Amino acid sequence: MTARPVETVLSRLRGVREVGPGRWTALCPAHEDRSPSLSIRETSNGTVLLKCHAGCPTAAVLTALGLSWRDLFSAPLPGRGGRLTRAEREAARRAEVEAELRRRIETACDELHRRLCVYVRAVNFALLDADFETYEKLAYWVHRREWLEHLLDSLESRDAEAQFWALREGTRWIASQNS
Repeated sequence: MTARPVETVLSRLRGVREVGPGRWTALCPAHEDRSPSLSIRETSNGTVLLKCHAGCPTAAVLTALGLSWRDLFSAPLPGRGGRLTRAEREAARRAEVEAELRRRIETACDELHRRLCVYVRAVNFALLDADFETYEKLAYWVHRREWLEHLLDSLESRDAEAQFWALREGTRWIASQNS
C-alpha cells in the first residue's frame, strides 16, 4: 500500500504541527524558516495544498522536498490524464534550476567563508600580544581585517547581490594571497 500524498509531504518537513483536521503548519524548506510559514492542507479527495506565507512559490517548496506536482495528488490530475501543462513543466524546471543554483552558491559561500575565517583568526590571534614592531609588520593585515570581516558578513547574507560581490572579491583576494 502506498502512502497518502499528505503523509509523503509531512514526512519530509521539519517542525510539523497539526492545527486542525487535515491542516498542518511546518517550517518551509524553500527558505531559512525560523517560525512555521508553510501551511499544508489535505482536501477531501486527498489532494495536498501547500502555501508558503513568506512567498515561496509552490514549485520551489516541492523542489526543496524532492517532490513533483504529481506527488500532491492521490489520483491523476483531473482532465489531463496525469500530465502537467507545458507552463507547469517549465515552472517546475525553472524552480529546480533555481534551487540547484542556490545550493551551489551556498556551497561556494560556505567554502570561501571557511577559508577567510582562517585569515581573520590568524590576524586576531597575532594581535593579542603584539608589540609595536609586530603591529607594524602586521599593518597590511590590520588594514584588511575590517574588509575581511565585511566579506564574511556578506557571505552569510541572504542578499544574493552581497553574496555575489563577496564571492568575487573574496576569490580574487584568496588567489592574490596564493600567488
